[in-house]
Amino acid sequence: MNRSLEMFCGAMMVLFLLAGTIESEAEDAKVIIRVRGADSVAGRVEKITKIFLKDHPEYNVIVSGGAKDIGLGALYDKTGEVAMAPRKITEAEKKEAAGRGLQLEERLIGYGGIAIIVNSSNPLSELSVEQIRKILEGGFTSWAQAGGSESPIEVVSPSPNIHAGTIHFVVHDLLENHPIASSAVNVGSFDSVIKNVANNKSAIGFTRVRDVESRHGETGIRVLKVKKDADSPAVQLSRAAIADGVYPLRRPFFLYYDRKASPEIKKYVDYVVSKGWGPQRIE
Repeated sequence: MNRSLEMFCGAMMVLFLLAGTIESEAEDAKVIIRVRGADSVAGRVEKITKIFLKDHPEYNVIVSGGAKDIGLGALYDKTGEVAMAPRKITEAEKKEAAGRGLQLEERLIGYGGIAIIVNSSNPLSELSVEQIRKILEGGFTSWAQAGGSESPIEVVSPSPNIHAGTIHFVVHDLLENHPIASSAVNVGSFDSVIKNVANNKSAIGFTRVRDVESRHGETGIRVLKVKKDADSPAVQLSRAAIADGVYPLRRPFFLYYDRKASPEIKKYVDYVVSKGWGPQRIE
């Protein structure tokens, strides 16, 4: 290699290293926000975040979901700035946060829906909220008690070890702090709930709206209409019915962050809240 070529290669190497250093410094200069919490919230938040980042290149926002975690642990140990929760935090959780020096700000970002599903051979097409409570608590053990045929009711539930947020909502909000029937079969995931109900003529189960949406047109199950009470009209589960508040079994989704957080974090959260839980398009 001649001297000129050596000098050229050396110069290129310096430029390459310099560019890497500049790029690294540029990344370090970005506003880093780590959003942690429930996977039932993470999917939509991630979509909104991608839109946000297109117009705010000065931010680096990392969204990570987990089936059981509502993200408060990340706020506690400083590995996250924003927590995603598929339910309101409890009084005990508020006290723990306060004990750790956190003043939590709660922001509602939208609602999801709970689908009540039965086997497609079940003649019922609707139930009231009270009837659903009786069934899930174990008060009704025969379909005849809910207006159906003389056959036993078998409640199928997702595992609280996998879907803790949904179970918390069902127990504390739908069942008004009563436990799900001890005879209920815990089958793991929502996908397993759907498969079990599809193969069991006596079964009833509950899932998230997105789980039945992903199986649109699949035979074996029916999504029941739900009535607020005996005198109310039965409402078919849909995103529009959830957004309008006419579907009775809707659950709130929240973001939590420390009130002492930076203006940049608050700006990001404000953006997510402003977009809400409607369909998001990413051009």
